[in-house]
Amino acid sequence: MATRYESERDVAAQVYAAAAAEAGSRGYRLGEGADRFFQDHADRLAQNAVPSDSDGLAAAIDIDLAMANFRRVVDAMIDARADAYRDDPQRLQSAIIGEATLGAALSRLCPIWPFC
Repeated sequence: MATRYESERDVAAQVYAAAAAEAGSRGYRLGEGADRFFQDHADRLAQNAVPSDSDGLAAAIDIDLAMANFRRVVDAMIDARADAYRDDPQRLQSAIIGEATLGAALSRLCPIWPFC
């Protein structure tokens, strides 16, 4: 059974948390630009995801797909670190995944909803 969401704020928080938790579970954290990117996309998704009628199940399924895709992008960002930070050894040694890895991940995964 899919989860029902009460508000846009709840949807945005849950979808964003999928990305942040995926990064954390693998020992990384989102850099400022990547963090903002995921938060902005979660907010935009949430504006359209909370049902105003009985179509709550379809909206919840879309939210589940969005959370899975947020995690996929984070995984691709982590995979892209070696190439993206090849000329920045300090960044490569850090636990940050940021805009350079985000760009590489999206170029590999697009068109991936809800990003591209």
